[in-house]
Amino acid sequence: MNASDSQQNVSTEERNRGRWSFIVLVVIFFAPLIAAWLMYFGVIDWKPEGIKANGELVDPPVPIDIVAPDYLVASQSDQLLRDTWTLVYVADECLEDCEASLVLIRQVRLSLGRYLDRISRTLIVTQTPPDVTRLAEAFPGMDIIHSDQMARQILDAASQEAGERIYLVDPLGNLTLMFARDSEPRPIYNDLKHLLKLSRIG
Repeated sequence: MNASDSQQNVSTEERNRGRWSFIVLVVIFFAPLIAAWLMYFGVIDWKPEGIKANGELVDPPVPIDIVAPDYLVASQSDQLLRDTWTLVYVADECLEDCEASLVLIRQVRLSLGRYLDRISRTLIVTQTPPDVTRLAEAFPGMDIIHSDQMARQILDAASQEAGERIYLVDPLGNLTLMFARDSEPRPIYNDLKHLLKLSRIG
């Protein structure tokens, strides 16, 4: 083998080595993005061992459309069920059990400390509450809307009746998680804090 052939073999080996290095780098860079996309849309189902949601996952997440809501109290109407994580309660009219759940939602949000600005609150009713002004004063910063269509979307997606669950809608408008209305604050807090630490949206 002459020097020219030797140099050609070395050059070919270097090109092949460089090509494989490039492929490995591409795989390393894009694999987590592809896996996250597949997990988000439910194509693959995987969770690290030891991580368990206290709430009930809505799998796959269900998009909630904003259908001509009638704002009874419009605190953050420009981003209703969008841009932030939203704790939602759906009721016919907001009476004693409803108000107890709204207190729970308020406590959990306040307990999140530096994360609380990433959490919004919305009450969706199918009947106008008897005292909207009092509700607005008791729960400042919360949207109160009347919308049979939006209430039905959420209840149908969760297979629940009004007043049974507290729901979590992600910043893209997807119903993702739900909790019993009489849950203890700690399990909801734990789920939300873990989620907000990991999430880069909202």
